[in-house]
Amino acid sequence: MDCFPQQLLNLVTGRSNAGNIKLTTELSQGPVDILALGSGWTWSFLGPAAGEAGLRTISTTRNGGNGTIPFTFDPESDDKTPFESLPDAKTVIVIFPLYSADAAKRLVNGYISTRSEAYSMTPFSEKAVDTSRARFILLGSTGIYGQGGPTLQNAPCNLSSADQSADTLFNQTLKKGSHQSPWFDRNSKIDDVPRSRGENAFLEFNQNKDAVQTSVLCLSGLWGHGRSLRRYVGRIAPTRERLAKLGSVHFIHGHDLARALLAMHDQWNKAAGQRWILTNERVYDLWDLISQWGNAGEDGRDHIPQGLQPIWVQELINESRKSKKESTRIRALPRTPEQLGYALDSSDFWSTFGLFPEVPWVD
Repeated sequence: MDCFPQQLLNLVTGRSNAGNIKLTTELSQGPVDILALGSGWTWSFLGPAAGEAGLRTISTTRNGGNGTIPFTFDPESDDKTPFESLPDAKTVIVIFPLYSADAAKRLVNGYISTRSEAYSMTPFSEKAVDTSRARFILLGSTGIYGQGGPTLQNAPCNLSSADQSADTLFNQTLKKGSHQSPWFDRNSKIDDVPRSRGENAFLEFNQNKDAVQTSVLCLSGLWGHGRSLRRYVGRIAPTRERLAKLGSVHFIHGHDLARALLAMHDQWNKAAGQRWILTNERVYDLWDLISQWGNAGEDGRDHIPQGLQPIWVQELINESRKSKKESTRIRALPRTPEQLGYALDSSDFWSTFGLFPEVPWVD
């Protein structure tokens, strides 16, 4: 679900590019507040928001076009040359994923070792903005929680099966591993997958004697600026059988992602050394969304839901009544977190940084 056509991202290049061109000219005057390694969709929100906050910012792209800095990270290379052209920064935000411990170490060490003496040798100090060591934020994935599942999780009960099969599968899912509850928060056990190994190594920098301070922000489904799940209903639920397996999904709008990153930058003492989960504090039932939207995409807005998917949802609800267990009967949508089997709790982030989601819906 996180892969969207490139043309959707092109809708916003005007805003992000303008911000980069303006701010690049200021690099010779000193270090920047925020350096984003990577740009694209995330930068289309973060760039303008940081500019409005009066921060000096710059981002990178592979070719360096539109006012960005050319930069390519090779996770298997120890060559530090690509890092030499990057400016000193108070906060470095890593937008692209890191899939191994070695990749995390090469990125952080590559940047720190090519800094000016003040940035590479001076211990971190909140009181010395332009002479403190850079700190790092890595955009991670909530897919590391819960048996390696993606953002779109399978539902715990196959309601097209007989009563006994549905009840058995429901119970097995909740008992999988040692996690008895459908809820996962930032302190829950994570899966041992390439993405989590990279994130763990990234966080381990905080434990060193002369620590480089880092933080990881695990993101749920990204939406906004052309990204909309309603455009992909036919792809994720092409058949009744596929739809029956769909459970929960979580979202965060790009506007709130930018606010979250700026809050971490401004309140670094709270962010340092921590892994966070970021959603809009809602758990969405894919049956609920699909039955509202149908499969007409943008053309279906403000119209009766089109396609077979809403009919399939109703059939599955009717079939759930055959279950002998009250817990697997669907009486209304959305289904409960217990019926969905997977739910993310991001409330710790919002309460810690004194914020609330300003885009608390999905469309």
